[in-house]
Amino acid sequence: MVLQIRSGSIGTPMLVGTLPAGKPLLRAINTRSAFSSGRAGVSAWHPFRNIVAFSLNRFAMKFGLSDLEPREVFDGGSDIAVCSLDKNAIATAPDLSRKDCIEAWPEWSKDGRYLYFCSGPQLPDDRFREIQCDLMRIAFDPSTETWGKLDTVTTSQTAHGSIVQPRISPDGRLIQVNIVDYGDFPIDKPSSDLALIDSETGAFTRLSISSHWAEGWHGWSSNGRWIVFTSKNTNGKYARPWFTFVDSMGAVHAPFMLPQKKPFRDLTSLAAYLVPELVKSPLPFSPRTFRKALEGYAKKPASDAVTEATVQQAHLAGPGEDQK
Repeated sequence: MVLQIRSGSIGTPMLVGTLPAGKPLLRAINTRSAFSSGRAGVSAWHPFRNIVAFSLNRFAMKFGLSDLEPREVFDGGSDIAVCSLDKNAIATAPDLSRKDCIEAWPEWSKDGRYLYFCSGPQLPDDRFREIQCDLMRIAFDPSTETWGKLDTVTTSQTAHGSIVQPRISPDGRLIQVNIVDYGDFPIDKPSSDLALIDSETGAFTRLSISSHWAEGWHGWSSNGRWIVFTSKNTNGKYARPWFTFVDSMGAVHAPFMLPQKKPFRDLTSLAAYLVPELVKSPLPFSPRTFRKALEGYAKKPASDAVTEATVQQAHLAGPGEDQK
């Protein structure tokens, strides 16, 4: 597991939990490098290697807009980096860190040989509503940790909107995404709808379960029969987790909100439920373990570049290149 921390007192470490020799280990990693401020964003764990891909967004809030949502998030520039826990190295690649594009929302294919991500033009904030993201993928060799060919999977023109947040089903066939009018941040946009892309046929389908309000973060169950997603459809303001069943033909069924012992309290709560993730078992880390890891990170000298990893400026080598 991996969590991203935002703290004015501690900083912005990446919290990484592993089970070496079956024993829980929690580490706080400083992801600051020559090509990043260290504020790691959305992350994706490689299916069988100790490699974490993560985005490096430059988000800024915009207020006072006249639309249904009074604030929006503008991404002033995003790249994707990769943290190799075994090599104790953080790096990027040219196709993942172009200066004229934003690259966000990494997601590994189930065979570990491709990294999917969203890419759009990097524009100034007065043109943020022109940003349209395509769904891309880049080949990856897990044995050598080298990159290959870059391909476009689905364009924003095909989707009739900006494609963000790809999540691949356990069998690798279906890619669930959000479609928004513009930008790469869906939860603040009422236009955000859920859609499925068939990786075998290229078929693109907007899901009828989407509401008039924003549908946000989503994820698959381990058997590929359930999708959990957040939606603001109860009042347009606060995100709640919803579930929908996916049959063997890829059709989705009527969604329902997370059952609560006291539903009225949930509907009137001012708390938002964000980034739901389905897991097979409880995490083997106690609250004390979390506190201990973060306290140890906070005590590190400010001059330290990392706590558990050595940051490297060089990009991961491409095919035929030496590792730099």
